[in-house]
Amino acid sequence: MRDPGIEPVRERLEALGFQVQRIAENPKERRPDLRASKSGTTAWVEVKTRALDSELRARMESVNVGATESILVPLDKRNWLSSDVKKASTQLDAAAKPDEFRLLWFRADNGLFVQDPREQIGATLLGIRMVFGSRNGERRVKHCVYAGFADFHRYTAIDGAMIEVDGALTLISNPFSPRQQAFATSPIHKAVEPAIVDVYQLECEDRCYIVDSDIDRKDDEAILTFLRTKYPTDEFLRFGPAFAGTTVTTMDARQRKGT
Repeated sequence: MRDPGIEPVRERLEALGFQVQRIAENPKERRPDLRASKSGTTAWVEVKTRALDSELRARMESVNVGATESILVPLDKRNWLSSDVKKASTQLDAAAKPDEFRLLWFRADNGLFVQDPREQIGATLLGIRMVFGSRNGERRVKHCVYAGFADFHRYTAIDGAMIEVDGALTLISNPFSPRQQAFATSPIHKAVEPAIVDVYQLECEDRCYIVDSDIDRKDDEAILTFLRTKYPTDEFLRFGPAFAGTTVTTMDARQRKGT
């Protein structure tokens, strides 16, 4: 079954000035969903829609009648997202020529059963973890890019990921792509500027740390040691999980029968 987001993405690309072809299904091989052209360039697009977090829904629906419960949703790297990235990488790489771009387009809504999809997707693609520390005696908790296993590093065939949440677009470029420089000046990149995630710009603005080293991502102490050397003005204590919180209150809606 084709993703329900394909047609909305096709319409969005056409509104951005692209000529878009919807790729027919082939039962014998996996293909990308769309082929978009503009200004002499071609981009193949694979669409993934996230309409429901089944685990979150199950936890919300398990709250007892009349009770109130706070539920924490992890915002770290997610295995189901990694599975989508892996499949998309294979499909895009099989269709595109060496000089054609490959784009993964995630669609999601901040609905009742979906929490902070942009954070989850970013953490999965960029290996983002939360690091706890201090500067001049003031406690700090910041994103640390490439502190974990980044799917962009594993799947370099993907040039970038468009994240569409409630209609708002954000583009994360893959710094490990062999077409990185060309993609940075491509029509799809220009179409959404300035809504581009540039981790090195975020680092300059003191909004994140970056582990740009081949350190073992399973060795937290080695990563912390690297951070202490790279950012000597800061003290780094530990890594911790990131969560989004949602509060559920259930009510007994059963009608009482009169006597």
